[in-house]
Amino acid sequence: MKTSKTFALLLIFSIVVTFFGCERTEKQIEVRSPKGGAVLGGALTVAVANVDNQLNPTSMSSLSSAAVGIHFHEGLLRLDPNTSQLVPAVAESWSIVDGGAAYVFNLRKGAKFHASEFFGNRSREITAKDVVYSYSRLARIANDQLFLSTLGGKVLGANGFRVGEDARFEGLVVIDDYTLEIKLTEPNSSFLHLLTQPAFGIVPKGSADSDGDPCVGAGPFMFSSIKEELVLVKNQDYHLKDEFGNRYPYLDTLSFVGLKSNSERLQAFFDGKIDIISGLELDPVRAILEQHVAEFSGKNPRLTMKRETENASYETYTIYRSELRNLGTGFMGYSDYSRVQIEQ
Repeated sequence: MKTSKTFALLLIFSIVVTFFGCERTEKQIEVRSPKGGAVLGGALTVAVANVDNQLNPTSMSSLSSAAVGIHFHEGLLRLDPNTSQLVPAVAESWSIVDGGAAYVFNLRKGAKFHASEFFGNRSREITAKDVVYSYSRLARIANDQLFLSTLGGKVLGANGFRVGEDARFEGLVVIDDYTLEIKLTEPNSSFLHLLTQPAFGIVPKGSADSDGDPCVGAGPFMFSSIKEELVLVKNQDYHLKDEFGNRYPYLDTLSFVGLKSNSERLQAFFDGKIDIISGLELDPVRAILEQHVAEFSGKNPRLTMKRETENASYETYTIYRSELRNLGTGFMGYSDYSRVQIEQ
């Protein structure tokens, strides 16, 4: 009998794995004339190790802050959640010059910051001067580790500008409102991927002169509230759209809950407090299947599990509500939920 039960669990297992001081929003789906079969609306709640009110990109060095930052902030480039390939963001296009020792970015006209009190409760278009301002703040304010992993030794003049030897950041050149050149110390094929990190999020020029408004970003989600959890809401003016013209993000609300351990996350998941849990190793996965086998079973299972890694010697898994789709591949320890849809 025990052998038959174990066999059944393993069979189910084999099937399912082939598959952030600025109020909790009720989970509901609001359909708004979608095109191309997209499902718009709904709310997603995910867990991170720590939740706080720090939305400053120059402080985003932890996995938790980065997981929030890629949704609140927008840089020149992004990574496609499904393919992890570079895609345009604030920069509509870019070109390589000087044999790879420099890049010229053409900014997207119409890309705007979130509406904010900083702009009189309105928004403003992003310009090349904002990019220089943002990267200059990063060079001066970021801790040593973040600086070295982003600009230090990579962008021309970054080191001298950081310590005050140079008044001007030599490697950042504004050509016009919509054109920017970034000069490197040497050709660096991975530099474009660095620009997708939330530390490179663009903030309005002058917004942080006196601590400023920490809640001004340009990403797919805007700040709403923070109590027990950080709630972000859809940026209705976000510039990126899908191939059918639906504006990202599809979700109305994205919330982050602070839960450090996998045991806490698992309890919250099965209590319905969070919608997805990642990074589960094989041993707890077996226990989950045994305790909740019915929820992973049948033609329309309530829960789905998928393998995250390809390394057979160290496997990790994600479990989530089966009505979630377009979760993406996940990269660098966190996931981009800007394209997640919730089926009705």
